[in-house]
Amino acid sequence: MFRAGLYARVSTNDQQTIPLQIRALREYAARRVWSIALQVKKVGSGASERQLREQSSARQN
Repeated sequence: MFRAGLYARVSTNDQQTIPLQIRALREYAARRVWSIALQVKKVGSGASERQLREQSSARQN
C-alpha cells in the first residue's frame, strides 16, 4: 500500500479553499487506495519558505 502526504495551502487568511483542497486530495488518495500518512495545512505568503512541506519531502526521500 502506498502512503501519501497531503499538502494544502493558501496565501492569505481570507481565502477559504483549504477544506476544498483537502477534500479533493483525500478523494484522489482514496481512489488509489493510498494511506494518508501526513496532512499539512498552510496559510502564508508565497515568498515564505514552506518548511512543513520540505520536511515531509525530506522524510520521503
